[in-house]
Amino acid sequence: MAAIPISRYLGAMRIVAVAKLPDHAKGSDFSFWIDAQIKPPFDATPFVTEPIPARQKAYGLDDDLFSLHDGKDTALFVAEDGGTIAGYVALSRGWTGCAHVNDIAIACAYRRQGIATALLDQASAWARMEQLPALRLETQSTNLAACQLYRRYGFELGGYDGLLYRELGDAVVTDVALFWYLRLPSDADGHMPAETGQIAEN
Repeated sequence: MAAIPISRYLGAMRIVAVAKLPDHAKGSDFSFWIDAQIKPPFDATPFVTEPIPARQKAYGLDDDLFSLHDGKDTALFVAEDGGTIAGYVALSRGWTGCAHVNDIAIACAYRRQGIATALLDQASAWARMEQLPALRLETQSTNLAACQLYRRYGFELGGYDGLLYRELGDAVVTDVALFWYLRLPSDADGHMPAETGQIAEN
């Protein structure tokens, strides 16, 4: 895999490009609890929310995370704490010209330490290197913490879909898909600024 710019460190932790998630990542707990949902208008500031019965969400790890990522059209970065996977972000080149954040997750034991922000920094660096002018991601109206993070980071809401999860069962039938976009800085000619440095690879 080609070298990918930017090394990022968070204390003793490092963010590293990998070809696929190691098998031991399956032992990490990436579940989260929800107890509120965002109500329309979804772009209100602050969010308009209402309480819902508390429940735990666990999406599991997609099989694609254990497939090869070439660093060109797809990329995978993990936050490592020694041999433990503290979090990861999976990216791909989208047909819309955006870099798609296909998945981002932080293990329960490592939340509220700035790791999600560091992974978004790395995602932005990869997009700029690939000359992709924006990041795009999807989350749910019940994932209030994630929506608050994306808004703080600078994402803006591009749209929503109230029917996307309708066939996936009662647990998510009322969830609304929210689509977030982050326009990345460019120079006066519309070119993405070059990144320098080198990220460690496994």
